[in-house]
Amino acid sequence: DSNFLDIGINDGDSFTALHSLGNRLLAFKQRKLYVINVSSTSDAGWYLEAEYDGMGCRQQESVCKTPFGVCWVNDDGVYIFDGQSTPKELTVNLDDATWRTNQSTKNPAIGYNNKYKQLNVVQDTAADTDVFVFDFPAQGWSITKSIGSSGISNFIPSYDGLYYLEYSSSNGKTVKVLTGDIGTKTIDLRTKDLDFGNPGLVKKAKKVYVTVKNENYVELTNTTHKELILSYALNGTESYVDLAAQNIDSTTYKTLVYTINQDLESIALKLTTNNVAGGDSNTGKLSINDINIDYRQTNKRPS
Repeated sequence: DSNFLDIGINDGDSFTALHSLGNRLLAFKQRKLYVINVSSTSDAGWYLEAEYDGMGCRQQESVCKTPFGVCWVNDDGVYIFDGQSTPKELTVNLDDATWRTNQSTKNPAIGYNNKYKQLNVVQDTAADTDVFVFDFPAQGWSITKSIGSSGISNFIPSYDGLYYLEYSSSNGKTVKVLTGDIGTKTIDLRTKDLDFGNPGLVKKAKKVYVTVKNENYVELTNTTHKELILSYALNGTESYVDLAAQNIDSTTYKTLVYTINQDLESIALKLTTNNVAGGDSNTGKLSINDINIDYRQTNKRPS
């Protein structure tokens, strides 16, 4: 009873996780995060450094440690604390309403895949769910295929990926690993709605240049290859128009040119892949170096 640190009144909330980062302890409640400074060699010198409302988590598997800081997930998004500043939200560019709808009242899990320096987040461990992947080098999110049937456990990091238990409807449990390796599914890469910094004027988009290579390309005797399809949606809509597919038939970067020729206020792009009928066995790594839009700004206002 004499060994405790008073960090706040009893607010009816419960502690859910405890982690350390350098000379700080991170004490999580469901709705609040306490940062405790323990740099003193005597516990009498420990003190509550900061507290953050809305930064809590639901359970222990909602928190993980990475080389970049402690990360956690809750109903409002994914956050990181690096010990140098206040917690930062990593999901700031994702749709808040969609995230909260999918996350609310569910039990999420988070894990760090050191193999590819990626954060993996499952919003609902009790059901079949997508995996949100945050790539630290690229500072961007992607979504990979669903895992789990009747639910999964927490993630256990290892040298070859993230291990977890996958449950079945008959209460069976199977050990699985989320490697992050190259898969065989088609990609669906979408940009945000781009207004080129001036939403109040009409632009004329002429062409889109995509510099891409197929690192696993093999010249096939029947000359069938993987294709890259570029689609576009105008002025904030989600009605995409497909442009003619083009072959990705090089292990070095080549520039594919797509013609748009449209007046617009803003534009969103979507890139998808397709295996040409006849068999393209090179379902491997596709690298996109850059995407450039050739456009001209007019002096016309949107009608």
